[in-house]
Amino acid sequence: MAGPAPEGQRARPGRYARAERERRWVLAAPPYALHGPGVRRIDLRDHYVEGTRLRLRQSTDLGTGTTTLKLGQKVPLEGEGPSSVAHTTTYLSPQEYALLRRSLPGRELHKTRHLLAVEGARVAVDVFHGVLHGLVTAEVELAPEAYGAFVLPLEAALVVREVTDDPRWTGGALAALDPAGAAALVADGLRRPRRRTPPRAPRQTGRQTGGRAGGRAGGRAGEGPDG
Repeated sequence: MAGPAPEGQRARPGRYARAERERRWVLAAPPYALHGPGVRRIDLRDHYVEGTRLRLRQSTDLGTGTTTLKLGQKVPLEGEGPSSVAHTTTYLSPQEYALLRRSLPGRELHKTRHLLAVEGARVAVDVFHGVLHGLVTAEVELAPEAYGAFVLPLEAALVVREVTDDPRWTGGALAALDPAGAAALVADGLRRPRRRTPPRAPRQTGRQTGGRAGGRAGGRAGEGPDG
């Protein structure tokens, strides 16, 4: 999520928005599986545009060197948690990206995403850089019917806490942190809770906004969940 819409304006999902429902966890360290074969590594450099829900993303596949540039808008799905959004994406040329990047003030977020296929689930493990150095998270995009029952298929000792319903852990909120705020949030994230609270279940409706992930764990080809 790129942050709140300008005051007095209520953002609405666009016609071509795609529903995304993700669950997110803080990990104590990168999983050993990150060093295994078949893991895709993607360098993600995000620019969250101030006062909007817009995000510029530069995504570089570290295996092929291919770079993708895009502009995204995320609007929360009504009645659901902060990790459930309607996401609209526009792909950009290098010239378009450079122009928008120069023209639109915002805050940066840099991370390396590792895409794992574990027990039939597509898991995105993000290792953060800059002021968030030391933070590692895992995300999975899920269909509504699989959302509540999903169990993250990583070593239990690595999973510190689930932060799906905590707005402090959205991309826009992380990008807004100064060094002191980032250090405090990372320290809090690595503190194990006394009990686990299940995430807010998404609403089951007959009509979806855009596409949806199918099966146990979804997500598109490319860079995985769009957090």
